[in-house]
Amino acid sequence: MRTSVRFTGVLFALCTFFTGALPGHSAVLVGAQGSSFFSLTELGEFRTFQPVSDLVVIGSSDVSIGGFGVYGAAEAAGKISYVIFHNDSLLWQSAAYDVAPGSAKWYDAAYSTTLISGDTYTMGILANNVFAWGQNTASDESFGSVGGNGLAIMPHQPFAQIDLMQGGDFATEPFLLRGFERSEYQTSLRVFDVAGAAAPPIPEPAEWSMLLAGLSIVAFVANRRRRIQA
Repeated sequence: MRTSVRFTGVLFALCTFFTGALPGHSAVLVGAQGSSFFSLTELGEFRTFQPVSDLVVIGSSDVSIGGFGVYGAAEAAGKISYVIFHNDSLLWQSAAYDVAPGSAKWYDAAYSTTLISGDTYTMGILANNVFAWGQNTASDESFGSVGGNGLAIMPHQPFAQIDLMQGGDFATEPFLLRGFERSEYQTSLRVFDVAGAAAPPIPEPAEWSMLLAGLSIVAFVANRRRRIQA
């Protein structure tokens, strides 16, 4: 009897664990990985004008997101901070994170919010040292946008102007300065759906039903074996 109870308990724990496990990857609502790079080395290590991406919500529905990421590479040790502007006003800025030199990769941040239909959002990474942002040449060459799932990454990118305080920390209120220098476009951006916040998923009623049905079968079989042995 104790063996049956232990087995049922272990099975229940495993089912609960796998049902509530964190998702490995969240769906990407829209994304464009840069195939070339704009580097701060071209303008100096502590350039205050930094490229970020415009994102427009198209259609009549709002879009809920769970995070975003920028494809780039740290060329020297420094700090980065993630930012989102809403219609040119700062909506959110992350804490500063240390980065080490390395190959290009996605720098992702979890941030859940709802993007309002018809509004423009500007997303990206601000760096206080040498950093390279990916540029999507396929989009830049034709001055076209990258779209999908109710979102569009626009080709005419603004600059984000920031002030660096002593010690390389970021100012608390960066602001946008619009510009259209083609060499500083930044369309290497991806936006996650609401699961991008990496919150444990809540089992749906159907999943609970399957789980309970499985446990009931196991309990029935264990109880029958116990009666036969008795």
